[in-house]
Amino acid sequence: MEQTNPAYHYERIVAALRLAQGKLPRLDAIGGSSAGVYVDNRPMVASLYRGIPAERYGEIRSMFLRIRDEFGVPLEVINDGDCPTRRAAG
Repeated sequence: MEQTNPAYHYERIVAALRLAQGKLPRLDAIGGSSAGVYVDNRPMVASLYRGIPAERYGEIRSMFLRIRDEFGVPLEVINDGDCPTRRAAG
């Protein structure tokens, strides 16, 4: 089902991160990956958000920056295909 409300994505991601955070002794950073083009933690193009109207896509572009600020830790989101090379290099 395509979601047209950016808040749906934001709320679900934050809920999952809060659940994980509750099982950790502390949260030092957040890292994630997804299909799409991500530049500086901003999704430029991603099929996951294809239902979002163009006039509201800015909310998606800033979503991970808002999540980073909410959690107060470093956060990085990259394309899922880049994960093996980032980990090996890193």
